[in-house]
Amino acid sequence: GAEPRARAEREPAGCPDALQAPAALGKSFRFGDLAVVGIAGEETLLDALDEARRSQLVDEEGGEDRFTFTHDKIREVLYAGMNPIRRRRLHLRIGESLLASWGAAAAPHAEALALHFHEGGDHERALTWAVKAAEQAEAVYAHDEAVEYYQRAVGCARALARPEVEAELEKGMGEVGFRARAVPV
Repeated sequence: GAEPRARAEREPAGCPDALQAPAALGKSFRFGDLAVVGIAGEETLLDALDEARRSQLVDEEGGEDRFTFTHDKIREVLYAGMNPIRRRRLHLRIGESLLASWGAAAAPHAEALALHFHEGGDHERALTWAVKAAEQAEAVYAHDEAVEYYQRAVGCARALARPEVEAELEKGMGEVGFRARAVPV
């Protein structure tokens, strides 16, 4: 209800800006990923996280490097509080930073990269990573997730005016749907 929203809205000065990147990263985030984005120096980020913990906006999650928002509404309020241009730029910066950080080991993070590049307005990279995420979901029989990523990829192909790619993705999405119905539950 109203209590988590009130907590997020009365957070200490300087805290909202430092928590926008974690809000864009998701309900749960690693400090290492946050630091790689480079929105502030490590000491500034650590101070903001300490303050956010004291204010009960975030908490540690299963280790010293991982944090989680204490309530979904807190993250939603922080995320919604960004103007759309800042949000797009932040997602693009997150996607680029994480991709550079992960390098050759980025493939297992296809879902996150697809999300950040899509939200960042980079249709080319969002298309690439959404297809990878769809293929990974398909490989583990997560058909609904595969269809969602194919749909995102179709939207990117449409935005890039690539009807041949769009048609191929639609075909792949149909095949996933067919296999989903053919697999006994």
